[in-house]
Amino acid sequence: GATSKRYSEAFKRQVVLDIRGGRITMPEVKRRYGVAGGATISGWLRRSFKDAKASAAEAIHTYNEYRPHYSLGLL
Repeated sequence: GATSKRYSEAFKRQVVLDIRGGRITMPEVKRRYGVAGGATISGWLRRSFKDAKASAAEAIHTYNEYRPHYSLGLL
């Protein structure tokens, strides 16, 4: 059967950043790096969006948790 190619997390992150930054298109990624299909790249994009949302939610939670201390001059 077909074997799936594995990509490093660093490679996936760079591809996502390059696509979002307009430096490369999905077809160019497929052609240049031999990424098999658009669904693979779309999955990376979706996951990075979820990760970004989770990071933003955590930052907001942390800010809200410590905001009273800042306003009181305790931190």
